[in-house]
Amino acid sequence: MKISDTMADGVIYAVIPESKEDIAKIAESITSKPYDERIVFCLPKKFSDIEKVAFEYSAVCELRSLVVDDDLLRDEYEIYIEDLGEVIGSYIFSYARPETGGADYYHAGKKVSIYRKAQMSALLSDICEKIYPHAPIINNESINKNILPTVAINSRAKLLNGLLSTEFEPNLGLSGTSQDVSIMRSTLVQTGVVQNVTEEPEIVLNPEDENIRYMLHTIQTFFH
Repeated sequence: MKISDTMADGVIYAVIPESKEDIAKIAESITSKPYDERIVFCLPKKFSDIEKVAFEYSAVCELRSLVVDDDLLRDEYEIYIEDLGEVIGSYIFSYARPETGGADYYHAGKKVSIYRKAQMSALLSDICEKIYPHAPIINNESINKNILPTVAINSRAKLLNGLLSTEFEPNLGLSGTSQDVSIMRSTLVQTGVVQNVTEEPEIVLNPEDENIRYMLHTIQTFFH
């Protein structure tokens, strides 16, 4: 139910237990059945009463915001905030950094061995390849997002203008080594969708890349 409302490819849930006994119960629940394969659960090995620290941190931040003309008091609050922030940061790192050994990871009802970030990345890649086998690979993090930054949106607009021109210009009208050109190369040239881009660009609707070809066929089917 929780993952049904997300537009993400998948979700890593950091489970926060309320007590030491909770950890064993949660682990048993997570492994009792195979949950949605897009989910990875992260469960701490030891219980920490982080709720108390979090409330204290929030309270000190609120008190600091109320200080007007007392620099000494504000500095004292800053010290508390820094100390409590380190505790909270360390708690978060126990989930997010497998090398700390502070948490166990579960996927599809089974505990998986993850001790390094590279192993986590490999697991997520395996999940995506299994669930989204036809997804094309675009090696450009500027464009490879659900919500694009403004710069990438502007670059996309220029690229589309070039593609929709009555006559194609060399490099689709783009020049230099700007992000516009980088996005063009990663989305169109390296994928084989546009050939001979520097002289007389030509759109190829059946490129060699199987997943790109599948994507273009899906788009064509939609419009037909």
